[in-house]
Amino acid sequence: MRAALLKSLSDSRSAWLAAVALFTLAALWPIWSDRFLAMQDYPLHLLQTQMIQFRNDPAFDYSRNFELVLSAGPYMTFYALTLAFGLLFPIEVAGKLSVSVYVLLVAGLVLAISRYRRTDFPSWGLLVFFPLIFNQQFFLGNVNFLYSMPLLLLALLDLERAHKGPWSAVRMLGWQLSLFFTHPFTFLLYVAMGAFLLLWDMRLKSRPAAHWRLVLLTAAGCLQACWLLFERQASQAEGAIAAAPKWVPLKSSLNYLGFMFNSGGFSRLAVIPWLAVLAVVALALWQERKSRARHSLRYLWLAAACALAVFVFPFRLYDYTFINLRMAALAYFFVALFLGGVRFSPVAVAVLVLSLAWCMFGLIAKQHRISVEIAEVLPVVEVIPRNSTLLPLVFDRSSPEFAGTTFDPHLHDHNYYHLVVGGGFNPYLFQTHLNPVRYKPQARRPAPAQYQPFLFRYEQHGAPYQYYLVRGGRPADEAYFSRFSTVIKKSGRWALYRQRASLDQ
Repeated sequence: MRAALLKSLSDSRSAWLAAVALFTLAALWPIWSDRFLAMQDYPLHLLQTQMIQFRNDPAFDYSRNFELVLSAGPYMTFYALTLAFGLLFPIEVAGKLSVSVYVLLVAGLVLAISRYRRTDFPSWGLLVFFPLIFNQQFFLGNVNFLYSMPLLLLALLDLERAHKGPWSAVRMLGWQLSLFFTHPFTFLLYVAMGAFLLLWDMRLKSRPAAHWRLVLLTAAGCLQACWLLFERQASQAEGAIAAAPKWVPLKSSLNYLGFMFNSGGFSRLAVIPWLAVLAVVALALWQERKSRARHSLRYLWLAAACALAVFVFPFRLYDYTFINLRMAALAYFFVALFLGGVRFSPVAVAVLVLSLAWCMFGLIAKQHRISVEIAEVLPVVEVIPRNSTLLPLVFDRSSPEFAGTTFDPHLHDHNYYHLVVGGGFNPYLFQTHLNPVRYKPQARRPAPAQYQPFLFRYEQHGAPYQYYLVRGGRPADEAYFSRFSTVIKKSGRWALYRQRASLDQ
């Protein structure tokens, strides 16, 4: 009886669709159940959106300190979506809606792959996509790159099934524009990976129309190269300082690649469900060895190439950073894409679904704990008056949730002052020409490097600021701040100081 029920459910597309819906709701849950998202750079991106939205509002002093560069260009998808949602909702709700779009894109990708494959069994392996939503780039808060990952896979799938004709060219152009304005690096990957897939098809002589698509991809790649050259020259003309190329140690790259299975240091409980998933997949592939099942091995080649790129690509190439680290999440996505074509037995389906649900639960719980940590800053920033000058000094950027990793989950928490109270100035906006908000030259104030708060000296940096927001200061730091400021509020590891000189102003 139980075996018959399991077989009925595993063969039921309705059951599969119900599982997709439940996993989608589970992925949306941590975005809406807690006030603060567990995404490192997210509050800074959200702040820039708020600056654009209220650029002419006299209640805020953003126009005094910042200039807004609103020209159309890449990396704008998150800002555009959040501004659109901001017409109807408060900025924090608008930001959550924009992050929810990423989850819905992944869910749409799962449905699109299943429809494209047209297998005679439900694609249970595609459920692996859902815990992979919370990958390294999610916790880093690189929202535009997150959008670009499901867009990349959707574009590659469309490229495979496109046939010669005007509508195919229009669709290709649409995917290219969406990728370019979301994340140009992913657009370059689309050109390279698309060429690989087309050459694979030409080798198999299964796609006679691959040649014209290859020509279009090559033309798109040439245009992208021209844009990169132009953008590089423009940034140098503006006086932007380009950082030198940089590679990270192999051990760090390996730790980063294995983050999904070893986040926050080795945890047996976190690894067990992933080992169960691996065992189920290995068993399913072994059982199919004699059935001559045709799998999309090209996606495994792309996954392997992405994993190799984590160790080969530089971390930073001039103005562009996280190059090699972005490839890790894509490697996961291509493995999940491959698993969509694997047939699982009824028992394997049950083990797979339960294991993935366990993974989801652990990742949701992790985000809740990080959100609770972020919430410690709220009682502190709420007492700061609107439009104040603030110097954040984050001595302790870490979280026990990321022990032994390179994440800095609390580096940008101070931006919630601007988001919750409004207005004001802090010196740690992203200082790159690729962002839509920049400091006005006359508004710049001295500050120690964001990752070197211990270099703070009142004589060099302190005078222009009314408030100092400190996280993880040592007793020696507290004694130093007491010389020229008064502690106003403490919350968790945060302490707020007000400069005494500003009391007399």
